[in-house]
Amino acid sequence: MQNFKKRLVEFARSQYDMGQTRFEEKCGIHPGTISAIKSNGPTALVITKIAFTCPELNLNWLFRGEGEMLNSAPTVKTEVATTSGPLIQNVFVTNFADLKDVMVEAIKESRQ
Repeated sequence: MQNFKKRLVEFARSQYDMGQTRFEEKCGIHPGTISAIKSNGPTALVITKIAFTCPELNLNWLFRGEGEMLNSAPTVKTEVATTSGPLIQNVFVTNFADLKDVMVEAIKESRQ
């Protein structure tokens, strides 16, 4: 999970120019959560909050280091920031499907 933490911090710095504490605040997660990920791994709630707050984040990259840091639709962040209602719900539902797959893989790996 150390690489997960490292990639999450890299994302926060490159996309939002934030360190861990400010990024945790932005996502609505408790201070120190990102540091704890290194040893405990992320909870489903933390992953969901990050995915909802940062729909442009490619979860395969975050968990596995595969692909690009950002999802292939570069306008998602802008559209979500300027729109409400159904678009945000659609973006979240799309990301949730990816999130589910990634979480299933992470659980399988943690049990081995």
